[in-house]
Amino acid sequence: MELVVEGINKYYSLGEQSYQALRGVSARFQDDGLVALVGPSGSGKSTLLHCLGLIDPVESGQIYFEGQRIDSLGDDKKSSFRLSRFGFIFQSYHLIPTLSVVENVALPAIYLSRDVRRSQSYAKHLLERVGLGEFNKRRVSQLSGGQRQRVAIARSLVNRPRIIFADEPTANLDSSTSGDVLDLFQEIVAEEQIMAIVSTHDPEVAQRANRIIKMKDGQLEVTQ
Repeated sequence: MELVVEGINKYYSLGEQSYQALRGVSARFQDDGLVALVGPSGSGKSTLLHCLGLIDPVESGQIYFEGQRIDSLGDDKKSSFRLSRFGFIFQSYHLIPTLSVVENVALPAIYLSRDVRRSQSYAKHLLERVGLGEFNKRRVSQLSGGQRQRVAIARSLVNRPRIIFADEPTANLDSSTSGDVLDLFQEIVAEEQIMAIVSTHDPEVAQRANRIIKMKDGQLEVTQ
């Protein structure tokens, strides 16, 4: 598995001004296990993550996945590509409060396959795996922060992704809960033999990573 970025640039508009969030970033990710993107706030970590995962477009440069250029795909093809190959975990969970836990986990699979029964069956299996099997019918509003992040981990796995992108996944958790979630996440990444690219301020995430990429001012400062 290989993800390659070549000279990508990303700009945001701030009123009448333009802010360059990424400055000619080039990198290669190849079966790296757990990768930590670290750096100060505003360094471009989350922006790079969102561009790699095709959530945000780039202004210039190229992104390749297993030899296929993916940044230039149309919107519909990008959506299909994300659903079939990538999983996402967000700092604020991005769960739908009106749906049950199992419905939240199954939703990406339903979008991809349209098979509700099979998607929910696999979602229940994943909830068992993350230790929430007995919670599948509850609303997410009834869960703690750590439990919600476990639901988000299960959801990220439901379409059997090749890469998981996680944006500050422990930022809203206390240290004990964060450690438990990281244990689970690290275990799943190893067992599934997938790559996880994580933006983080959490030194524990960096300590556990197979590879650390340091960012500053929209550029890669150090890559290990």
